[in-house]
Amino acid sequence: YVDSFYEKFKHRMTSAGNITGDVVGEYLIHNNPSFYWLNQQVSFACKEYLTSLCVNLDDISLHVQKSWPVVCLSKGGTVAKHNHINSVLSAVFYLQSECNGTGKIVFHTPNNLLDCVVSRNTNSNELSFDSCSYLPVTNRLLLFPSKLQHEVKCYISEYNRYSISY
Repeated sequence: YVDSFYEKFKHRMTSAGNITGDVVGEYLIHNNPSFYWLNQQVSFACKEYLTSLCVNLDDISLHVQKSWPVVCLSKGGTVAKHNHINSVLSAVFYLQSECNGTGKIVFHTPNNLLDCVVSRNTNSNELSFDSCSYLPVTNRLLLFPSKLQHEVKCYISEYNRYSISY
């Protein structure tokens, strides 16, 4: 599917070296039977995540608003910092990626609540970080709050990076 998507839309490649389905009108792939298996995995992960946050699943309904492919070119594709303000949870699933230290997804804290109260020294620890990153490992599913700012750093490989976003 993503190979065909890439061939169909490669003429719409951005200057950042990516093609995102939500921009080119391919944002309902969760309705494609080829992705039903992934829908099930995302649904399971959402329920596990919400349960870990003490959310009563009987009080909510989960719905997919949009899902789309993302292609990052092998010669330096990136995705600019953004968030998804019209949803609660987001997910990314890596279909194809070389795990060589490039193309990390970076999550940024929306603000540091303590900055308005106290100043911090330049030392940091595992509780004081402003961002965290994950490598794009094939078959990895990441779930995160949609309002969390995130970006994809430069991806360099022999082949393009394919992911599916929800």
